[in-house]
Amino acid sequence: MLVPRRLASPPRPRSGARWRHPSGLAAGLFLVVALALAEGALATSTPVLDGYRDFAYGGGASRATADKPQSKLWYAHGSWWGGLFSTSSEYRIYRFNAGTQTWTDTGVAVDTRDKSHADYLYDAAADLLYVVSVGAASGTLTCPNAGTTDDLRVYRLHYDTGTSTFVGDPGFPVTIGDCGPATATIARDSTGKLWVTYPQGTDVMVTHSTTDDLTWAVPFVLPTQAEPLDPNRPDISAIIAFGGDTVGIMWSNHATSPTAMRFSVHNDGDPETTWQPAETAVGDGEMADNHINLKTDSAGRVYAVTKTGKDTTNPNPAAQAQPLILLLRRSAAGVWDANPHIVSRVRDLHTRPQLVIDEELGAVYVFMAAPNGGGTVYLKSAPLSGPGALTFAEGMGTPFIRSATDVNIDDVTTMKQNVDASTDILVEASDRVTKWYLHGFLGLAASDAAPPAPVPPAPEVNAGATATNITTVSVDVTATDPGSGVSQVRLANSSAMSGDQLTSGTTYAYTTPVSWTLTPATPDGLRTVYVQWRDSVGNWSTVSSDAITLDTTPPSGTVSVNGGASATNDPSVSVAVPSADGDVANVRLSNTAATSAGVLTDGTTFAYATPQAWTLAAGADGTRTVYVQWQDTVGNWSGVSSDAIALDTTPADGTVSIDAGAAYTTDTGVSVAVSSGDADVASVRLSNTPDTTDGLLTDGTTFAYATPQAWTLAAGADGERTVYVQWRDATGNWSAVSSDAITLDTAAPSGAVSINGGAPLTSSTGVSVAVPATDAGSGVANVRLSNTATTAAGLLTDGTTFAYATPQAWTLAAGADGTRTVYVQWQDGAGNWSGVSSDAITLDTVAPSGTVAINGGVAWTTSRSVTLSVPASDATGTVTRVRIKNSNDFATAVERPYAPTQPWTLLSGADGTRTVYVWWKDDTNHWSPVATSDSIILDTVPPNGSVLVNGGAAWTNRRAVSVAVSATDARSGVTSVRLSNTATTSGGLLTDGTNFTYATPRAWTLAAGADGVRTVYVQWRDGAGNWSAAKSDTITLDTGLPTAVAPTQRLLRLAQLGLTTVPVRLAWSGSDSLSGIASYQLQQSTDGSAYAAVPLPTPARTWLDRSLAPGHWYRFRVRDFDRAGNVSAWAYGTGFRLPLYQESSSAIHYTGVWHPQSAASASGGALTYTTAAGAEASFTSSGRTIAWVSPIGPTRGKVKVYIDGVYAGTVDLYSATAIPRTIVFVRAWTDVGTHTIVLRNVGTAGRPRADLDAFVLFR
Repeated sequence: MLVPRRLASPPRPRSGARWRHPSGLAAGLFLVVALALAEGALATSTPVLDGYRDFAYGGGASRATADKPQSKLWYAHGSWWGGLFSTSSEYRIYRFNAGTQTWTDTGVAVDTRDKSHADYLYDAAADLLYVVSVGAASGTLTCPNAGTTDDLRVYRLHYDTGTSTFVGDPGFPVTIGDCGPATATIARDSTGKLWVTYPQGTDVMVTHSTTDDLTWAVPFVLPTQAEPLDPNRPDISAIIAFGGDTVGIMWSNHATSPTAMRFSVHNDGDPETTWQPAETAVGDGEMADNHINLKTDSAGRVYAVTKTGKDTTNPNPAAQAQPLILLLRRSAAGVWDANPHIVSRVRDLHTRPQLVIDEELGAVYVFMAAPNGGGTVYLKSAPLSGPGALTFAEGMGTPFIRSATDVNIDDVTTMKQNVDASTDILVEASDRVTKWYLHGFLGLAASDAAPPAPVPPAPEVNAGATATNITTVSVDVTATDPGSGVSQVRLANSSAMSGDQLTSGTTYAYTTPVSWTLTPATPDGLRTVYVQWRDSVGNWSTVSSDAITLDTTPPSGTVSVNGGASATNDPSVSVAVPSADGDVANVRLSNTAATSAGVLTDGTTFAYATPQAWTLAAGADGTRTVYVQWQDTVGNWSGVSSDAIALDTTPADGTVSIDAGAAYTTDTGVSVAVSSGDADVASVRLSNTPDTTDGLLTDGTTFAYATPQAWTLAAGADGERTVYVQWRDATGNWSAVSSDAITLDTAAPSGAVSINGGAPLTSSTGVSVAVPATDAGSGVANVRLSNTATTAAGLLTDGTTFAYATPQAWTLAAGADGTRTVYVQWQDGAGNWSGVSSDAITLDTVAPSGTVAINGGVAWTTSRSVTLSVPASDATGTVTRVRIKNSNDFATAVERPYAPTQPWTLLSGADGTRTVYVWWKDDTNHWSPVATSDSIILDTVPPNGSVLVNGGAAWTNRRAVSVAVSATDARSGVTSVRLSNTATTSGGLLTDGTNFTYATPRAWTLAAGADGVRTVYVQWRDGAGNWSAAKSDTITLDTGLPTAVAPTQRLLRLAQLGLTTVPVRLAWSGSDSLSGIASYQLQQSTDGSAYAAVPLPTPARTWLDRSLAPGHWYRFRVRDFDRAGNVSAWAYGTGFRLPLYQESSSAIHYTGVWHPQSAASASGGALTYTTAAGAEASFTSSGRTIAWVSPIGPTRGKVKVYIDGVYAGTVDLYSATAIPRTIVFVRAWTDVGTHTIVLRNVGTAGRPRADLDAFVLFR
């Protein structure tokens, strides 16, 4: 198993061999003893789920084990070493103790910058340690701390035998760049020259040492880089020395299409700018991301582990199956494998891979974190050659570093050197959240011919269970391999073999346990799982297996409650649950049929036995159903069976009603209704006394149940009589006693009469007649009123009978005003009528009249408190009283002394129409016959609106703006709007505002003052006078002008001339202190003509390649626009003339043999060439830039270039494809001056030809 090594005890040396620990997890943890070592402090390491937790690094360090192409570890003098961030907030040299799995701080500082990232290269031959370190990475040409903390540095340390550690050399560090790139890597070639590469802006930068390790060349752009890097994502580069005489640089290009991983080679001893043409390690199709880690082997092959750009959250299986981590291999002959080797796929979420090669065992190991952003470090491995070479199994791989505490483990790092049995493998990582270091350790053997072996009880299905009821099982596949470690595991449901491998199985990257699906799914029976393991060098184990029985058939049974009885009066029952199945383990009973996932939800499970004691569901009597399931020994539940029984614990009962509920009777003979809703009532018992014996009425009489029953009340004086009743059901249960009462009454009532409270007058025939009466027995039940005194059999003839109540509404006899008499009789509950009583009143129908106006008759009010105008008059008298009400209800109206003006409060509630009703009374007590009213609309809700300045724009360069003030009001409508530049209010109204008649939008002037945020505050008023709360919107005033930086121009090496034009690279920039730059405007003047606009591909573009006709004078100017619409002044670039000298120019002097040649593809239609070694062409002219134009192709050779007599370098005109009119050399100066360029043909073997097409100048 490829897992971190855990030691069961300190190492024990053995004769002639280094102590080794078998690969695999130890049975227990070990105790690390903290020793005070001479060279520094011991950092105790603690075992975690996989690997070890080392120590916290804290401080300001950021991703302490980053970056992807770098190495933080090396192996020297029998130990692993690391450049790790100490608790003292600096990167120091640490030594690793493999026996105790601990790091020791040597106290030697390398880099004191806490946000730096370094690459460590150990030169074993020189016993020197080289470190290239970048400061706070920016990845662009902007250097916030240039020359101080963000510079690019090289350190050198040597091993000091006295202190047994590495110490710094004098003169170091050396600053080799003044800006912090995203990353940097270092290599040393066979001549001893150090090389460093790093991405900077859009370029792959290269530099190298010259005369010694302290002296470095000026960094330059990799000559074979064709496409610009993306500085924002960003792209990266990495360097490696290989093959004994070469170095190579790989860089990513995932910003432009075609995306690719490129590789370029420099032969040791060649000039610094002589690099072999760029190779494509892996091509288009999102195959490139900025993840690169390089290694080489002794044969000169180059290996790269990279990441593609295919990672996606798209759940589509095809998208998730795309390759994510690739292994690329370049042969010693310089040919990349046609198909990349897939290490993992998008669904695995792997990131930041690191590569380790063991040539001794013939294995390759890939370590990577997952998911993206960190979590666990996984390991996958494969053979270097032979069957299965560089073939990685599917799956996540083996957990190598994993912790329950540190859950964001990422940034895997190891060493540049290859490993073997003397080194083992050490991998370091860090958690950027908890800021702890963690590591994993893997022991290696010198050879591995033995296959892996299972660790008993593996293989084991479902932890050794004998049976399962589902086809998905968990298979423990724990295995060990003392050589190269377990790499893969293969599972199959068939033992069929092809060679030494199971034929029909599935291979996974080794992990345990493995989720597996048994086949076939039917029928039930024994299933066998066959397992093989493969180690990292390709050895397959023999087949092991384990078997389990698939049982998906549930048991069955029958249910019987209380032996099949139909009813019970006790909820405790016995449930028979017999089952004929022999493997029934449990039985589940429930009072409800609800199931979840096929199992009774509210049930109780018992060990199987029959019968089972059970309690029926509580509640009212009725049918009770018991639901039952059976479960066998493997967990299969049967379907639900049931049986029902009736629960009856309630005795019969009923209701009692004497004479249909009458309150009174004049006779002792009554009818008693004894209704019962129980279907099984058998008897009923009645009594005139409540006495009981053993719960049964003592003096009662029992009848066969029927209703009603004839019954005789108890004799005696008038008064209340009670009848008591009980019922019995078919099972003999007597109910509790129920009863009803009735009053025996034989005496008539007596009373008095009063019309309108005894008033002498009435203005209406409708009067109120008070008819109070009493009755000692059954009480007064009815009253009879009449306007005449005539009777028949003692009862008023023309009267009307009412249920007794006092007073009674009555209508007096019609006719002229005058005296009216009302005659009255009363009847009690038993039916006895009294004698006749009467009262008289005078009818007067003439009443006063008036008018009503609320608040003077206005339509709206914002307050419920109003003033009523209620003037009234009476034709024959004086108005004395007034009644007012918010509804047309005279009786409950508020009565006041008459005055023509009355204060009043309108009805509460939601806004809307309010009506006030008014009545008047004169001095003869005549009230107005009907109410007079007036209405007004109550509106207390202010308008609601919104504010938007300049249509919601974020910026403006003028104080004059347009403010949208849309508002609505549900009742009286919006009438006014108030705007202000301040939020101050007084009495709820904006203090400094201005009122306008409502309209939208409104023109407005923002507050004066310095540029910045301006707020406009708005209120609205409706027709009723309600003002809304203030609302606001903001906009930023920006009147400051942006600044433009003048355009510059340059010629680009490897750019191609047109037949009549020269490509020129223009660049410019700008700034704005507030709203920021929105766009640029570029213009061109030719030969002093008026400036004309030059289109830009995007508004904010800061560079442009422009094809210009030679022989003219050009000048460019640029200005910029900020987001508020402000425009800068024009910034003028330096004017320049663009002369083009053809090969036939008299200013060019040739020595040696040169041949003129007509060529339609050449500039000017002709060129000259030579194949003679030493042949020269010289050209002298005045200018700021000089460029040589030549065709390149597979037959062209090398040319040495001299500027003003000084060797400037060798230009190789070789290209795999022929390209005419190519700028192959460019030299620029600050000022215009006279310079001479000399071209001397090298006469390269096999391709001696060199061409001169033209010279281009800036003047």
